[in-house]
This record gives sequence, structure tokens and C-alpha cells, in this order.
Amino acid sequence: MQPIDARSGSHFERVLIDGQPHFLKVLGYRTDWIMRVTGDRDQRTFRIWQAGLLHRFPAEIDHTVVAMARDGDGLDAELGILMRDVGEWLAHRRRTAASRGPDHGEHPDGRTILVDCAYPGSGPPCWDLVWYLALNRARLPVEKAEVIAQFRAALDRRGWDTDGWFDQQLALCQLAMISAFGWERALGAGDAAGDAELDWWQQRALAAARGLDEAAPG
Repeated sequence: MQPIDARSGSHFERVLIDGQPHFLKVLGYRTDWIMRVTGDRDQRTFRIWQAGLLHRFPAEIDHTVVAMARDGDGLDAELGILMRDVGEWLAHRRRTAASRGPDHGEHPDGRTILVDCAYPGSGPPCWDLVWYLALNRARLPVEKAEVIAQFRAALDRRGWDTDGWFDQQLALCQLAMISAFGWERALGAGDAAGDAELDWWQQRALAAARGLDEAAPG
């Protein structure tokens, strides 16, 4: 099968195990263009699974992964990722920031579903936030400002002190995101919603650039 919004080149199957529905994704460097573009020659997703990082997710997040297995060697190796089928909960719109998308959703008990975690590595938390905002404009159930506020509040609840760094990091990540995805935002313009989206990112990128100029004039 091929999901309607899948573009990476991976292939997918629905499988039943002991009567329970599961979802299998198979990817490899030769077939997955995202792996090639990001230089993923050693299957980072498999490495974080081996390292146990997915098992360290907070209880509020369901990564859905049951098992992974690799077949083959080098660039010809293929990775199979077996996940519980949570498609039912990816299709519902709820009034929370993480409610709907091709690879995220929400369980009835409020737990957030994050399927197919990609590009694993260390980085600023606001980068994940602006990535989410950039890729899910059409799916956001609330305004971007509310998504940002929910994200910051969630960090505070988990013991992060967001005073003193969050606003600056957010501004810099917004500037970096339009540098990475500005072309896509521009191509997506042309109607009222697309024009408003492009303007939102432009205004925040300009504000971040002005802040850098003020911090380091000349």
C-alpha cells in the first residue's frame, strides 16, 4: 500500500499479528530519497531504537513502535519498522495543538501519538516546534500562537524554566525555518490562506533578523 501523503519512497504494509492490526514501514538508502538527502547512511532510526531512546519517551507520548529489524548490509540494507496501527486516532480533529496530521494524533485518553520519528539527534526544542508549524499549516486545529503557548506550557510543566531563552530561541528557529522552507511557503502562496501563511513567516523572520542586527550591529 502507499499512503496518499507518502513521498519518501518507502513502502508500507498493513499486517495482523494475533488479531491486532499493525503497520509496517520498510525503507532503505537506495529507495528512500529523504535518507539520501540527509546523508542517513547508517539508518539513524534503527540506532536510536537499539540505544533504547524511544523507550525513554515520556508517558504522555506514544511512539507506537513495536519492533525494528534490519536486513542486508551497507547502503543496500533495508529497515523494517513495525508499529501498532493507530490510524483511527490520526484521523480525528481535536482542539489541541498536537491533534491531527499524517504522523501524529491523539488517543482518547489524551496521550499524543508520534509516528515515524525522523531525523533523530540533539537540537533546540523550538526547532521541532517550528518544523511542526511549517509542515502542518492546513491541519492546525488552533492558531499558531496557541500552538506555541501550549508547547511552552508543556515544557514548564515538565520542569523546564523557559524564562530567558525561549523567546530568543523561537525567533532564531523561525528565521532558520523560513531559510529552509521559504521556497515551499512561497510556492504555497497564491490564495488568501497561502499569502497569509507566507506573510506570517516573513514577519517573524524579519523580526529575528532585526534582533540579530541590534545584538551585533555592523
